[in-house]
Amino acid sequence: MLEIKKNMDESTITLLTELSKEFEISFNPWDKNYNEVFTQNKKAVINYNIKSINTETLAHELLHIWLKKFNYLSSNHIYLSFVNEGKLSKIFTKYLCDFIGNYMDHYKMYPKYINM
Repeated sequence: MLEIKKNMDESTITLLTELSKEFEISFNPWDKNYNEVFTQNKKAVINYNIKSINTETLAHELLHIWLKKFNYLSSNHIYLSFVNEGKLSKIFTKYLCDFIGNYMDHYKMYPKYINM
């Protein structure tokens, strides 16, 4: 965790500290060209690109965790609403629903990101 914090500014460390009170957060280095976070229950794993780690990308993934506190509608809710609906299930695929959910997350987290 200390190695990760070296790549964070003060506001990102503050967010991590705040979230750590509610979530068990771990960091997993990997050799992919993107970062992602997987959250289940109160555990979150942030997979980060080992070659391009910085405070902005870490803050971005932490903000995805931050949104979980509010129990917003998720992309999985959208997907499950249409999965057994014939033609609509062909339109509202898992990929599309995840894309919509990610867009909604970014829209909701943007003001906090800018504030940070």
